[in-house]
Amino acid sequence: MEQRQAHAHAAWLNQEHPDREHFEWVAMGQAPGKWAVVRMARRPVVDPLKGATAAVPKPPYPEPPTFGPMGDLPFH
Repeated sequence: MEQRQAHAHAAWLNQEHPDREHFEWVAMGQAPGKWAVVRMARRPVVDPLKGATAAVPKPPYPEPPTFGPMGDLPFH
């Protein structure tokens, strides 16, 4: 298949094939002058504005160094 034919056939498949919601067809060169149409699975489209991220609460602050059994030691 020539390059022009492969691109035309891939475009037709992307427009008319019943599985076009799940797959995409692309023209791919295999050797000099030899082209093929390959089928690739489509990735789901994620809207970045609608994606939710769970908020993780901040960890509690550490206790002051004057707390505990050695809290009365002086700091230098």
